[in-house]
Amino acid sequence: MSGGAETAWLDAEQVPELLREVALPRERLDEVAPRTERPRTVEERRDRIAVRLGIIGGSAREALEIGGGVLVR
Repeated sequence: MSGGAETAWLDAEQVPELLREVALPRERLDEVAPRTERPRTVEERRDRIAVRLGIIGGSAREALEIGGGVLVR
């Protein structure tokens, strides 16, 4: 994969930990969003972070349902 992005494969038994880690910033979006890049408003940044965390969490929950792992990039 290009762009210098690192990838990691999480086995099925690691997926619950991923869900716990995703929950941490979701619980603190009002603290996290103001510390991210501008020029977007804090509300826009908060919403974008929430959407991305939702995608990650949804993929992890799907993996749990089928007993699979997750590729994180």
